[in-house]
Amino acid sequence: MLAYGSALALGCLTTRARTASRWPLVAQMARILAAGSVGAAVLDAVENAALLVQLTDGASVALALLAWGCASAKFTLVLLAIPFALAARAPRSSSNPSPPHGSTPMLA
Repeated sequence: MLAYGSALALGCLTTRARTASRWPLVAQMARILAAGSVGAAVLDAVENAALLVQLTDGASVALALLAWGCASAKFTLVLLAIPFALAARAPRSSSNPSPPHGSTPMLA
């Protein structure tokens, strides 16, 4: 829980830092999903606790619904955060890109 929550949050925050000046909406969404990644880890802990109580004390509809709700929210947050975290791995774009090595610029 700690590993995936931290990794997703740091990836989202890196994406936020890299996109803040050019795409403020993307940066804002990345900030929200960074917090959501931490929330997903908390939801995972609550889900696990609800399942463990059911294993020791017997089945409970209320605890089953709690575990299902936490798992649904957790997976939604994680699946939304993954693309933002992976975007942090994308190469930075240059404002004045040079042609690929070995190519010649086209003449007009």
